[in-house]
Amino acid sequence: MYVDNNFELSKDKFKEVVNDMLKAPHRVGRFEDIKPETLYKTNYSQREPKVTSSEDFETRVNAALSGLNVEPPLKNGIFARGVIKFWPLRSIYF
Repeated sequence: MYVDNNFELSKDKFKEVVNDMLKAPHRVGRFEDIKPETLYKTNYSQREPKVTSSEDFETRVNAALSGLNVEPPLKNGIFARGVIKFWPLRSIYF
């Protein structure tokens, strides 16, 4: 049995998610520009999304990254977000 997971996290996607949680003047242009001081609470967005704490920031970033795996790619016309294969008996798609 194995799990086929098509989720791919790139530096650009992570940077985009972090930038969505920051005020405009504190957004970064490159992944390498993300520093601890970039993630200070005073830099968090106070509008949609309103980030209220470090824990809230972490929760929102994790949720956004998890959401990247919601739209599965097509493989031979079949949605294949996650596939658990019990070889050679059957496959369960979820």
